[in-house]
Order: sequence, then C-alpha cells, then structure tokens
Amino acid sequence: GTVLAALQPEVDWVISSPALRTRETAELLAKTVPYPKPIQWEESAYLAEAEQWLALIKNAPPDAKHVAIVGHNPGLTDLVAGLVAGSATHLNFNLPTAAIVHLELEIFWWNQIRWGCGQLHLLLPPKLVRKVQES
Repeated sequence: GTVLAALQPEVDWVISSPALRTRETAELLAKTVPYPKPIQWEESAYLAEAEQWLALIKNAPPDAKHVAIVGHNPGLTDLVAGLVAGSATHLNFNLPTAAIVHLELEIFWWNQIRWGCGQLHLLLPPKLVRKVQES
C-alpha cells in the first residue's frame, strides 16, 4: 500500500479475488493508499487464469486511470508475462507471492487491453517490500 500510494496517477479502481488472504491484502491496500470506493470483489478472480484477468480488467470503468488487482498465481504471473511479452510462454518469469508489480499499458480505454501492450516499471519481490516497509 505504501509503495502504491506513491505512484501516479493514484489507484482509482481495485479489483480482487474474494479469497481470505487476497481480501485482507486488498483491504489493507485500500486503507493505506487511501482508496475511498468499494473494492470490486470478483468471484471469477479466484484462481483465475490470465485470460480471465484480462477480461476482468477490460471491464474497468472508463474513467479509471490506475487499476490495482489482487489475486493468485499462476494466473497473475501469466498475466504480467503476457502483458509485457505478448504471451506467458515468451518470458521466463515468476511473480512471487506478495510481490508488487507496476505496469504501464499502451492503451487509451481499458477494453483495448491486449497481450504485449504493457511495459514493466516496477517489480518488488516480498523481501524488498519488507525493506520498504521498515524504512
């Protein structure tokens, strides 16, 4: 949350799996950022594959500028790899549990999201997240 609170533009839409651990993470994120709107809880995000995440993100409100998603692997690893490299198989990549990723997407509207449209700006593995929290 502290890391994401410093990013611009501010998080203005949060979508999360409703599973207990992701729910706790999303609620902590919303409190820390701060995010005053209701979190978008999506049953279909529970253990969702990358294609499902892509479909969920396509439904972000048109006025949203910075979407935060909280979910599970391997779907999120495949989503990030696909957005950055065009396919989950084109990048030898693993997103550790509790990591933070920040992508910039080359889109104007959320429904234009597609494989290969992303640029990786930040990847913080859990060890570095803890160091940021401690400092």
